[in-house]
Amino acid sequence: VVYTGRLKEFEDMYINSFPGRTRAFVKIQDGCDNFCTYCIIPFVRGKCRSKDESKVIKEITDLVNNGYKEVVLTGIHTGSYGDDLDTSFADLLNKLVKIDGLERLRISSIETTELDEDVLNVLRNSKVLVNHLHIPIQAGSNEILKAMNRKYDLDFFFDKISEIRSIRPNIAISTDVIVGFPGETEELF
Repeated sequence: VVYTGRLKEFEDMYINSFPGRTRAFVKIQDGCDNFCTYCIIPFVRGKCRSKDESKVIKEITDLVNNGYKEVVLTGIHTGSYGDDLDTSFADLLNKLVKIDGLERLRISSIETTELDEDVLNVLRNSKVLVNHLHIPIQAGSNEILKAMNRKYDLDFFFDKISEIRSIRPNIAISTDVIVGFPGETEELF
């Protein structure tokens, strides 16, 4: 099977209210280019694509003006935001944390490979980013990570966690783990 990519526009879903909720969600990105062996997302959701930066800023500003103090950035591969535009996820974060009245900004999930120095600098320099990151590890052995076609090994993952903790020692970090991956032995588990 040859994958040529699904060319889709970003589905712009402007929302300015979440009745009965104290925090708001803004989808900034869709699609994925990673092709992990267990995942169908690149085939059904298409290639990575990002919401226009000015629309993200306006949507979050409108939500804050409507009383929301916390906004959660969502996407399929959130940290790849901007790869298809002339910007980056860190650039967007730097602009968002400066929105008047926004007290908390949360990243729904981010890959360890996308926590580059620029993103970590925003974490270091802004208290608007909440003291929590969700960083999927997916497996606890390098052999299974390789079989999954993940883009890191355990040393890279744990070095990144240590770097994050050097910036924010008490940060909460959650993760995803897939168990029972084909070929995963008790020892690898």
